[in-house]
Amino acid sequence: MAEAGDGGGLPALPHSRESSNSAGAHQDGGINGRHAVKGKPGVRAKFLTTPKKSANGLPMLASAQGSSPKAAAKKQAGGAGNGHLQPTRLSLADQEVLKDARRKLRALGSGKHGKQQEAQVSQSAPSSNRMLFRVPSRTLSRVSSKSFIFAQEEGEEELKIGNELEEESLPPQLAEPTESELLNVAAKMGMCRTEEAPDMTAHARAPKIKKSSASLTSPSPLGVQFKVFESLLETVKDSAITTNAVVQSLIIPKTARHRSRYIDLLPEKFVDNPTIYVIHTWSCSFVETLTAVQEYVLNLRTNVDDVFVWMDVLCVNQHLDRSPGELPLIREILQGSERVVMLLDRHGAIFSRSWCLWEAMQAQTALGAWDKLVIIAMSWSWDDLLHTFQILDVSRAVTTKEKEATWLLTDLQRNSTVDVRSLNATLKDGMMTGAKREMNRSEKLASINSKRFIVASTAYGFMLFLACRYGEAETIIRQVLRVIDRAPSKEISDKEQAVTIYHLASILKEQGRLPDAERALQDFVNQFRGLQDELYMEGVAYLVEVLYLRKMFTKAEMLTHKTLEDKYKQYGKNHPFVARSLLQLSQISLSQKLYDECEGHAKDVIERLGHYPNGFKTQEMASAYQTLAICTFQGNRTAETKVLCEKALQLCQSNFGVDHPLSMDARALQAEIMIREKRFTEAEDVLQDVFKRRVHAYGQEHHTTLASMGHLSDLYRLVNKKAQSDEMDRLILQIGRVLLKASKIDKFQSLAYITTFLSKREHLRDKAAMFLAKAFTVFKHKLTNDHELVLMTRNQLSEIITKVKRIGADASDHAQRHDNANQYAVAEVMYKQAYSISKLVQPEDDHKPLAQSLADALFGQGKLQEGKTIMRVAGLTRKGMSQNMPASYLRWMNTRVAKYMDSKANTGMFDSDGEYDSA
Repeated sequence: MAEAGDGGGLPALPHSRESSNSAGAHQDGGINGRHAVKGKPGVRAKFLTTPKKSANGLPMLASAQGSSPKAAAKKQAGGAGNGHLQPTRLSLADQEVLKDARRKLRALGSGKHGKQQEAQVSQSAPSSNRMLFRVPSRTLSRVSSKSFIFAQEEGEEELKIGNELEEESLPPQLAEPTESELLNVAAKMGMCRTEEAPDMTAHARAPKIKKSSASLTSPSPLGVQFKVFESLLETVKDSAITTNAVVQSLIIPKTARHRSRYIDLLPEKFVDNPTIYVIHTWSCSFVETLTAVQEYVLNLRTNVDDVFVWMDVLCVNQHLDRSPGELPLIREILQGSERVVMLLDRHGAIFSRSWCLWEAMQAQTALGAWDKLVIIAMSWSWDDLLHTFQILDVSRAVTTKEKEATWLLTDLQRNSTVDVRSLNATLKDGMMTGAKREMNRSEKLASINSKRFIVASTAYGFMLFLACRYGEAETIIRQVLRVIDRAPSKEISDKEQAVTIYHLASILKEQGRLPDAERALQDFVNQFRGLQDELYMEGVAYLVEVLYLRKMFTKAEMLTHKTLEDKYKQYGKNHPFVARSLLQLSQISLSQKLYDECEGHAKDVIERLGHYPNGFKTQEMASAYQTLAICTFQGNRTAETKVLCEKALQLCQSNFGVDHPLSMDARALQAEIMIREKRFTEAEDVLQDVFKRRVHAYGQEHHTTLASMGHLSDLYRLVNKKAQSDEMDRLILQIGRVLLKASKIDKFQSLAYITTFLSKREHLRDKAAMFLAKAFTVFKHKLTNDHELVLMTRNQLSEIITKVKRIGADASDHAQRHDNANQYAVAEVMYKQAYSISKLVQPEDDHKPLAQSLADALFGQGKLQEGKTIMRVAGLTRKGMSQNMPASYLRWMNTRVAKYMDSKANTGMFDSDGEYDSA
C-alpha cells in the first residue's frame, strides 16, 4: 500500500478486532486506548499504553508515524506493500510467553467479576524486530471469541496488559438480528415460504484479490469496507459540498505523494471484493450520496462488516485520465458485484452522464443482471426528474472530457445489436425491472422489515411515474401508504409519511385528476402543518398550482399570500422559494386575464432574483421573463414581447437545454409572434422543430406534443395547406381513439386537450360529436359523475348539441320552403346527432321536440316507417294493445281479438297495424 505522507488528513478508520495491525503499530509499542470487544458490547478491555495521534487527534497509520530502520527493513522484506506490518513466526520462547498470557487470561475470565485485574507478561524482547502476539479469547466466559492483538517493540522489556471487566455493571446488549436470521424465524412461523435470505450474504464470497502496487494506474478491483463510508461521513459534514469538490480538495491532495488511489491508503483488512457497486454523479452532494448508500445497507439488516463498496472516487486513480483500456476491468467488477446501486439525484443529471449510463447498461446485460440493478431516489421531489428521464439518450450523454463520451458510446454500440433508440428503451426497461425486482425481494419480509419494503416500493413507483404509467404508480404508492399505516410508529417518521402522500398527489396531478390531487394535498397540509421543512413549503406550493388549474382563483391567491409570509421569515425576501410564490400569483392573474397585475408580480420576481446568488440560473427567472412576454403579447406590444421572449429562451437553453419544456414554450411563443407578423414560413419551421423535439422527448400521446400538432394544423389551414391540416387532424383523432381504448387511462390531460381541440373546430364538428360522446362514456365509467373531466365533456357536448340543432333547423326550414330533398337529408343528419347525444348527456330530460323535428325530416324524404318509430319511442303516439302486452301473454292470446281491440282503441293518425292513415 502506498504511504499516506502525513496522517492528519485521513478520516478516522473504523475500529475492528485487528485495529492494532494498522493504527496501533508504532514506535512506542502501544495499543489503541479503549475498545469494546466485538460481539460483547458489555465487555471492555483497557490497555495500558496508547498510540501516537495526528494533529487532529486521530490514530496515525504506521506508514505515517515513521519507524526504525529495522522495522523499515522488515517491511521491505515482507513485500506486502500495504503500509502496515505483517505477523512473523514465533520462536519457542515467544510461544511460552503466549501460553502464559493465555493462562492468565483464562484465570481472568473465570475469576470474580467486577474487580480490576492485571496480567503481567515478562519476556526479553527480541532486538531485531517487532513481534505480534495473537491471543485467542475463546475460553473467556461471556467474552467475544475474537482475538486480541498485542505488539511489542524492540527495547521494551515487558508488556503490561490491564483488563477491566464490567459485565455486571453494564447491561447486556443483543446484536441486531441479520435479515437471514429474521427470514429464518419468519419461515418457521409460517410467515414466508423460504428460509434463505434473498440478499447479498446468501452467496459465498469469492477469493480475495491481492492488491498490487503495480496496478495503481488502473481501477482497483477491490472495494472499501462499509465502515470507511461512515468515517468519511464524519470527515465531510457539509451537505452543500459536491462529490467533485471532495475529490479536488480531499482525495487528490491526500493521494498526491504517491499519485495513488485512495483505497491504497487503507489497511488491507478494510478492502475486499466488492459486494455493492455505486453508480452516481459527481455534481451531487457528497454527503447525500454516502447517506443514500448508508441507508440502503442498513435497511438490508445484514452484517456491515461483510459489505464492501466500490465507488470510483475511492477506487480509481484521480491523478490520471480515464482510458478505454479500463472498460473490460470495470465490466468485470460490475459483473462480480452482487448489487449495483444507481443513485438518482434530484435534478436527474445522472440520466445525461455517459459513464453512469454505460455502467447501468453493463449491470443489466451481465448474467442475472435483472437482480443486480437497484434504483435509489435521493430526493423526495419527482417532478424535476420527469423531463430528464424522458429525454434520456446515450448518444447525447456527456462526460467531463468529450473523448470519454465517444469511446463509451462506441463500446455500447459494439456490444449491442440494436440501434441507439433501442438502447435507450432497453436501459429504461432495465431500470424499471431492477426496481421491481428489489421490491419483490423486500416484500418477503415486509411484515418484519417494513422500512426496506417501503423504500423499495417507492423506488418502483417512482420509475413508473417517470415512465408515465401513472395508474400503476398510484397502485404501488397506495400500497405503501397501507404498509405505513400498519408499521410501528417508531420505524416510520412523519416526514416519510408526508413524502408518500406528496408522491401520490404528484401522480394524480400529472395524470390529470386534479380533484383527487387537491384532496391528497389538503390532507398533506392539514396533517403536517407546522413542519418547518422544504417539503412542506413545496407541498403548499403544489396545492396552489392545483387550485388555480381548477380555476379556484380566490382560494389559491389567499393561500399564496399566507405562504409568502412564512417564507419571508424563514428564507428572506430574495430566495427562489419566495420568487416561486410571487410567480404563482402572476400565473393566477394571467389565468384571469389580469395582465397588468400579472406583469407587476413577474417584474417583482426578476428584481428579487437579481439580488440572489445565481438567481439568473433558476427556472423561476426564466418563467418570469416568459410570463412578461405573454402579458405584453396579449397587450399587442409586439416589440417588447420579442425582446422578453428572446431573453427567456436564452436563459432556458443555456441553463436547462434546448429540449426543456420552458425552452419549447418560449419557441412556441416566438412562432405566435411570427404568425402575427405574417411570417408564416418561419413560424412553420419553428413549430415543426418544436413538434419533432416533443415527439422525441415525450412521444405523440403527451399533451404538449398534441398541442404542437394543434398549432401546426391551425397554421396549415391558415395558409391554405388543407392536406397537411387534415393529416394533423386525423393524427390527433387517431391518438384520441387509442387512448380511449386503453384499459387504464394514464393520460387524462391528453384526452382533455383532444376534446377541447375538436369542440372548437367547426370543420371537425361531425367527428367531434362522435368522439366526445365516446369520451364522455369512458370518463363516466373511469371517473365519478362530478369529476371535472366529466363535467367539461358534458358542457362541450351541450355546445355541440346547440350548434347542431341550429344547423338542422336552418336546413329543415330551407327544405320546406323550397322542397329540397338534400336539405331534408342535412336536417336528418343534424337532428340524429343532436337526438342521440342529448339522450346520452341528459337522459332524464324531455326530448320530444327534438324527436318531432327528426320525424319531420324523415317524413319529408318519405321515410315513413323510421319517422313513426322515432315518434313512438319518444311517446308522441299511443301504442296498440299488442305493443303494450308482454310477450308471454301474446303467445296464447287470440291475435284476432287483439287486432279487434287495437282497431277500436286506435284513434290517432295511424291504423291498428301502425301504418300511416293517409285518410
